[in-house]
Amino acid sequence: LYAWDQAFESLYTHINWLEPQVLLTNNIDLTRKLHIIQAHLLHYQSLLQDFQKSVEFLHKTPNPALDSDDYSPNERKDTMELMAKECANLLSEIGRLEDRRLMLSSRLKNVTDLAFAIVNIDDSKQMKAPTEATYNTDKFYTSTDRVIVRTCSQYSKGLTSYS
Repeated sequence: LYAWDQAFESLYTHINWLEPQVLLTNNIDLTRKLHIIQAHLLHYQSLLQDFQKSVEFLHKTPNPALDSDDYSPNERKDTMELMAKECANLLSEIGRLEDRRLMLSSRLKNVTDLAFAIVNIDDSKQMKAPTEATYNTDKFYTSTDRVIVRTCSQYSKGLTSYS
């Protein structure tokens, strides 16, 4: 469990480092790093689920070694109570780790969405300049020029449809 805490702490620190990087730069490569971290979190989710299933199995399944005559009824009772207590503790810790994993995943999703939003805003700004240039050029056309452009456009469409 200590190793899980260390792994999540390391991921938390790394996500906190990446967040300002995303804000300060328009680097699409950062999204790759974010997706790699998301892949790790999904892998951890799978491992936590497997760990939880193992602990639940131990909790529900009686220990066949305790059925031998080597153990007194009191020893069996104490061992089963201790096993139930330890399994409950482990399940509680697994739940805590899963909550932390979900928090990291949500935070990571927020940073990833932010990265894509910044890229989209910058792309929109870059597309605005050609749009404005086209609009401003259109102001200089007379009505006759527009008819000629439309006619040429229709004529070229006609040529391409017959070829």
